[in-house]
Amino acid sequence: MSFEQLKTLLEEHKSTVVALKTADSERAEEIKRLGSTTGATEQKMTEINAKLDSVEEQITVLETAMQRKAREVIVKDGQKTYSSDVMEHKEVFDQFLRKGQEVGLRELEAKAMSTLSDPDGGYMVAVPMSDRIVQYVFESTPMRELAGQVSISTRAYPGMYDNDEADAGWVGETESRPETKTPQLGQFEIPVHEIYAKPKVTQTLLDDNAFDVESWLARKVGAKFSRKQNTAFIIGDGIKKPRGILTYPAGTNHKQVEQVVSGNATALTGDGVILLVGSLKEAYLANASFLMKRSTLTQLRTLKDGQGNYLWQPNYQLGLAQTLVGYPIRTGEDMPTVAAGALPIAFGDFREAYLIVDRQGVRVLRDPYSSKPFVEFYHTARVGGDVVNFEALKLQKIST
Repeated sequence: MSFEQLKTLLEEHKSTVVALKTADSERAEEIKRLGSTTGATEQKMTEINAKLDSVEEQITVLETAMQRKAREVIVKDGQKTYSSDVMEHKEVFDQFLRKGQEVGLRELEAKAMSTLSDPDGGYMVAVPMSDRIVQYVFESTPMRELAGQVSISTRAYPGMYDNDEADAGWVGETESRPETKTPQLGQFEIPVHEIYAKPKVTQTLLDDNAFDVESWLARKVGAKFSRKQNTAFIIGDGIKKPRGILTYPAGTNHKQVEQVVSGNATALTGDGVILLVGSLKEAYLANASFLMKRSTLTQLRTLKDGQGNYLWQPNYQLGLAQTLVGYPIRTGEDMPTVAAGALPIAFGDFREAYLIVDRQGVRVLRDPYSSKPFVEFYHTARVGGDVVNFEALKLQKIST
């Protein structure tokens, strides 16, 4: 269904709501005039209210569909384009960034519903710009490529975990069958936390049409969000930020991450790496990979097995990842360096182990007053993250 068809259907539903509310008001006036209600009147009012609830629920569904349709991306001949509603919003939003003009933006939001105005006065970033911000974060944050991701429109993402199994037993033909163990389900919740960036630029530069303000802001905000998020996904404490993979206690129970010792008090060893891989269950090995600091990878390149073969296998074919004992390697500078007691290597199926939660949309506030002669652009987004499958992740600890 096209955007215009959705809009027409929405207008029809809103007209129905008006009619139902009018009928409801008439019944209320009738009750007031008579001073009492009849069974027929009560039944009619119940029917009206039920119909009203149903239509208002359908309106919510239609509004959500219109938002998605207005933000629709079209790919043709390898080029990404956007719907006419999105491009119209982009042009008006550009004038808001450069000159602070809000009138056209307000009218467009009311018309196309491609964005939502923020109660605090912010606006949703134009779709092409928002896409570019997400792209910059994705390209520079390894965890976003490795981990699972989900987008929500609420304050937190709820989920279930099952760390138990049903029991069973062998029994003779005439023997009694006592009750067996019942598997238990648990719940988890990943809240989203606010992350912000506030780059600024002079009004003179904004007035220069040769300056691509959107690309500049995308780079600035993308770089800021990338660094903050990447750090939190690794070592965040979960307080006003995502919780990182290195913050859980050692162990093999729920809410514990197993730490496999390297076999040396201060250094990596080939045996330690092999034991790390061997500690991961078979089901997770197919999609497993290493995550470590670049300097750690340099040290690993010198390790050899018992036959004198290098564990690290260079791959000179373009586009193919480097591997360690057969598994791909990703580098992340927020991982610890090799030192006594450190956890410099993570290994596992990160898509199963860790979940990143994004609340849809990046908001921006334009502030030309607080830092004259600069114009500040206050961007905010909401991001959460946490380990959801603890057995799918293992850590190498530098220890005997």
